[in-house]
Amino acid sequence: MPATAVQAAPCAVTGAARPSQADISIEVRRLQTNLMVAALTCNARADYNAFVVAHRTSLQNYGKIIRTEFRRRFGKAGDSKLNTFVTRLANEASTRSNADRDGFCADAAATFQQAKVQNISLTQMVTVPASTQVASAACEMPSTVGFRSVSSEAMTDQR
Repeated sequence: MPATAVQAAPCAVTGAARPSQADISIEVRRLQTNLMVAALTCNARADYNAFVVAHRTSLQNYGKIIRTEFRRRFGKAGDSKLNTFVTRLANEASTRSNADRDGFCADAAATFQQAKVQNISLTQMVTVPASTQVASAACEMPSTVGFRSVSSEAMTDQR
């Protein structure tokens, strides 16, 4: 199942805060990392390159946001902590691809297809689960299924 979209409606209904840009940027980075691993594991380099080109500006903007968030939270160690976080995301994606290559590659193909056919934004392609929100109040979000990490240890360990 491909990545799911950020669900703003449940937040509006409950009155809880929406996910912050930092929260969304972390999930965008997770999505990009999953797709990068898929490019190598699933021989989907052309799809990944098209994805990066199509979303270059957004990826750069979210990259700045996540970098700023890590620097805000960790000061001088922010860049190092961010590098550790991104490495953990890649290791998690690689572990999932090794455990179920066919499923992982099918999810990646569906996500690449979703990005191409529907021409949707990165924000629409990710879900920010309440359990991993780092910069805003909890929001009643459905559990993410499909193309994402099965644990939130990567971010939890960085707190």
